[in-house]
Amino acid sequence: MKHILIALAFLVSVFSVSAQPLSDRLKAEFAEAEYGLHLISMHVPNSTTNNGNLGAYLITKHNIVLSHYHNSVWTYTNVVGWKTPEFYRMSATLGYISGYKILNGKDWIFGVIPEVRLATFDRPVEGVKELNVRLEVIPNLDKTDILQHGSNAVGLWHLAAGIKFN
Repeated sequence: MKHILIALAFLVSVFSVSAQPLSDRLKAEFAEAEYGLHLISMHVPNSTTNNGNLGAYLITKHNIVLSHYHNSVWTYTNVVGWKTPEFYRMSATLGYISGYKILNGKDWIFGVIPEVRLATFDRPVEGVKELNVRLEVIPNLDKTDILQHGSNAVGLWHLAAGIKFN
């Protein structure tokens, strides 16, 4: 519960720094957002983990990330965080992640998810400003398998695609 309150305080602080009415700020934040789909994952080495990580995400104008997907351990994950600015197509999401219970049995943990933007397609179809293809690379730094699914995975590759509308 403490982590949810921290995440909400962060979101409130982002939206409270302007003299504009909140409704106008929310409209602007979501009008320029990227809406995306979590597609598939590949665990290295592969095991009994879920590689069909279907879900959705949102990256707002000011890089606030909201995400929900069916995770590697066959449960659901929510992410509330902030995406760093890109540097040579690389960035990271810093935030709270649920659904894994990997630290002391707690459901929400703070995590860093590095990613690389593989491709951007400008105006691929009418009404779409751009299509981004992203690859998240999540290393398993602990050989005891931090995801607790018995695979002793050394890493995870997660593919996602997002759209920004005109």
